[in-house]
Amino acid sequence: IGHDSLLLNLNLLIMPQQAHFPPLWLISLWALLGITLNNSLRWIYERPIIAAIAGAIAAPLSYLAGVKLSDAEWAGSLTQIIFIIAAIWIFLLPLHRFLFLKLRLKLY
Repeated sequence: IGHDSLLLNLNLLIMPQQAHFPPLWLISLWALLGITLNNSLRWIYERPIIAAIAGAIAAPLSYLAGVKLSDAEWAGSLTQIIFIIAAIWIFLLPLHRFLFLKLRLKLY
C-alpha cells in the first residue's frame, strides 16, 4: 500500500476527493492479491523470475482496470505511468516472497 500512496502523493494517480491514502478499490486489489498468492498463484509466487514478469504485466493491467472503473485519473503520460508501475512491481512481487519466507522462518 506504501507505493500506492507514493503514486497518489507524487500526483501520478489523481483521486477527485484528493485522498492521500489509496481508495477502497485499490486496497481490495491488495487483499485479493494476498489471498491468492499462497493459494491459486503459488506456482507463480514460488518462481521469482516468473513472479517478476507476472507482476510487471498484471499490476499495470489491474491499475488500468481500477482507474477505468473508478473516478480516478492518470496525471501524466499513460505510457510513462504504466512503465513506472511495471518497474515497481517487477521488484515488488519477488521481494514480497523473500520477506514472507524470512518472516515465516522467524515465526516457526
